[in-house]
Amino acid sequence: MVGRKGDITDFWQDSWCSDLLLGEKFTNLLEICNEQKSTVAQLAQTGWRLTSRRWLGENLQNHLKSLRDILTDFAVNEEED
Repeated sequence: MVGRKGDITDFWQDSWCSDLLLGEKFTNLLEICNEQKSTVAQLAQTGWRLTSRRWLGENLQNHLKSLRDILTDFAVNEEED
């Protein structure tokens, strides 16, 4: 799936890649994520790399894998938001 540029689209709080907001679907990851205020474009530039403030247990690792599975098929382009 190809989206727009993402430079003003909030990664967690805007609807851009699924029916649900990622912040609602992955609340537990958002709570510990260092990139809470990032745009889609900012995270796309890092290869969707998220860092956390603490170690991820098995449950959180599974949630992160689910999130990455969603993002794997998503690419941004140069079309303005």
